[in-house]
Amino acid sequence: MANRFWVGGGASTNWSATGNTNWSATSGGSNNASVPTTGDAVIFDANSGTGTSNIDTSLTIATFDASASSAVNLTHTANATVTVTGDVFKWNGTIVYAGLNLQHVWLLTSTTGTSSVPTAITTAGQKLGALKINGPAGYFKLQDDLNVNANTVESILTVTAGTFDANNKNVTVANFGSNNTNTRGIKMGSGLWTITGDSSFNDAWGTATVTGLTFDKGTANLLFTNTTINPLSFKSGGLTFNNISFAANSNQGPVFIGQSTTCAAMSIAAPNWVILGSGTTQTVSSIAVTGGSDNDIVSLITSGNISVVGNATLSVASGTVALDWVALRGITGSGGATFTATDAFDLGQNSGWTITGPSGGGGSSIVGVIGS
Repeated sequence: MANRFWVGGGASTNWSATGNTNWSATSGGSNNASVPTTGDAVIFDANSGTGTSNIDTSLTIATFDASASSAVNLTHTANATVTVTGDVFKWNGTIVYAGLNLQHVWLLTSTTGTSSVPTAITTAGQKLGALKINGPAGYFKLQDDLNVNANTVESILTVTAGTFDANNKNVTVANFGSNNTNTRGIKMGSGLWTITGDSSFNDAWGTATVTGLTFDKGTANLLFTNTTINPLSFKSGGLTFNNISFAANSNQGPVFIGQSTTCAAMSIAAPNWVILGSGTTQTVSSIAVTGGSDNDIVSLITSGNISVVGNATLSVASGTVALDWVALRGITGSGGATFTATDAFDLGQNSGWTITGPSGGGGSSIVGVIGS
């Protein structure tokens, strides 16, 4: 494996520049070493300077190590994928990276590793636009908190093959996807997974197909924080989670829970608009609506033509589900608990609930009800 150190001074700021190149075989050495390719280690260090370095073309390298870099301005041309085949992927917080969305891909493809000898992912607080894990039999393990959220609606973390181990770190992403039938694993650990929002063409959480997936929820909690008018789609594939929370969204972008899901507790902050897929069952130990008032309503409704495809079911085994300031449509309360809704709006086709309307009358605004 040859080392390629960025030193700049080439014919352009592009990684692929020739006559002269920007690369040296030694730290701080003369430029015009060959452009890095498969099997080479790309290194940014204290001798890399503070100029611009542009990833202008797709390429495959062995490792990427910017852990000792000065404040290089690293830009990234759209659709120029950097494939890293080895076990080193390291950043430093001082490097200035402009790779904002899912067109700026870092693809990790190692096919070896274990929990004790993994491909180590260190980002040092750097925000990435797109990180893809696609290494059959590979093991990819966070060394610090991960943030794939450079663009709040068009950044994505994807697990296609191999095991992704969050290693008890916090994970913040705009969109998360592992929707295929490959052999793969996700270990959530004990950190907080924050999903910030959905674009118009991705599930914010996408594990609709779980064939081949080994899923370990650990003790991690899942928080959705979409604050835009864009929809936020949660496709769980029927997986079981710990606590799931939905932050308030005054911009009224709807949350769509399209598949049956099981979790320990579900919390929905007002205002919010949560749409449950017709025929799905959300099985929870408890559910709470927080911050509700006559001007901050949580709408909990079933999508589609309920008379044709049926209600969505909220299943709680025991105790009392007592919600305030909600609007309900097409929701069946079942499982053994007692279901009550106070200062609530009955939009029809509910069952298993005792619903009491607002005592003060008017003044409330409800996000609309949709159908198919």
